[in-house]
Amino acid sequence: MRAGRQAGNTVLSWDFETALSNVAVHETGHTLGLVGKLLYGTAGWHNQVNAYMDVGWIMNRGKTASFMDTFGKSPILKTWKPRNYEYLRFILPRN
Repeated sequence: MRAGRQAGNTVLSWDFETALSNVAVHETGHTLGLVGKLLYGTAGWHNQVNAYMDVGWIMNRGKTASFMDTFGKSPILKTWKPRNYEYLRFILPRN
């Protein structure tokens, strides 16, 4: 557990910051063109997922995220789906 957090369902300012950060990263992914139909996305521009197996991907639909996911209290850390990650590595400049 990170410093400044409490266990349970209490939402702290740190959790609110986590939720806003998750949304900002997700929406930036849309801005960069992630998960369009050419990139194996859905018509709604999100990852195609199996609701029980593909949890924790940043570009999943918000409706599939639980309260715990949204506020950073899930044991599963959010990350890029490998295909999304490779796309970002391809389009973003390198040093």
